[in-house]
Amino acid sequence: MTSVIICTYNRAPSLLRVLHSLAAMIVPDDLEWEILVIDNNSRDATKAVVTDFAPNTKLNIRYVFEGNQGLNHARNTGVMEALGEIVSFIDDDVVVAENWIGEIREAFNTYSVVCVGGRVLLQPGIRKPDWWDGLYDDALGKFDNGGTIFLPDEYYTSIVGIGANLSFKRSVFHTYGLFRPELDRHGRKLLMGGEIEFYDRLRGNGEATMYYPHAVVYHCPDMERLTRQYLRRWYFRIGQWHGLRENSRATKGVPSLLGIPRWRCRLALEHCLRTVRLSLRLRRKEAFVSELQFLTALGSLYGAMKRAGRVYE
Repeated sequence: MTSVIICTYNRAPSLLRVLHSLAAMIVPDDLEWEILVIDNNSRDATKAVVTDFAPNTKLNIRYVFEGNQGLNHARNTGVMEALGEIVSFIDDDVVVAENWIGEIREAFNTYSVVCVGGRVLLQPGIRKPDWWDGLYDDALGKFDNGGTIFLPDEYYTSIVGIGANLSFKRSVFHTYGLFRPELDRHGRKLLMGGEIEFYDRLRGNGEATMYYPHAVVYHCPDMERLTRQYLRRWYFRIGQWHGLRENSRATKGVPSLLGIPRWRCRLALEHCLRTVRLSLRLRRKEAFVSELQFLTALGSLYGAMKRAGRVYE
């Protein structure tokens, strides 16, 4: 059995959309699956969406309430409630491709892996502001490493997927524990990386993972993400995540200041000065790109300081 887990918080309309897309999938007759909606203390019509939708479909849907606020609390509840040997996480603001769950099963049946990351594309037709640059699409929830399947080797340092489309063998949670509750989103607090920390835990213990582009979902981001304010927050947080995730072996012997690599300080200063210069020359588009690079560097510095125990959030 495959357990599809949707953790949700105050997104009733988009939750209904993802449920409709799951109902529209073409599912192999011999594939047994269930849907778990983990309501993470929502104050909107989330429960009503599930209870009204379930009787009108043949889907096996369960509603579970998790009152401890935080995405990883909800994920952990989903893992503990799941009945399937495969646990697949999708976001509450995606639409799944019609063959998505069949492809997930195909990946695990074909390859000896414990984690499968799928492709996350943006919903076609999103109306972006005139100033938008394609560089910013990752902030909308896009994850696309191309159309080729790959299994990372020991030298691969990136990731195979993000929480919007990430599946695991359930057994790994018995072996390696659950997601860390202090990581990832907490209400409106924009943190990230909880699923990646777990992914790193698997890789660190020699477990095989893979990127499988045939399992596709489409992200349908809120319009608030299409703002400069959101991008500033997102780029700072992605920098923080990189700083926290950095392998200590990679910084061994590197000149540091209070335990923080000095090159991080230098990089942040360079991007700051470049942003000021471009702004003074009224090159606004380039200045904004540079500003985001500065915020990423600043977030990375902050994350490195947290990892070194120099600051607490």
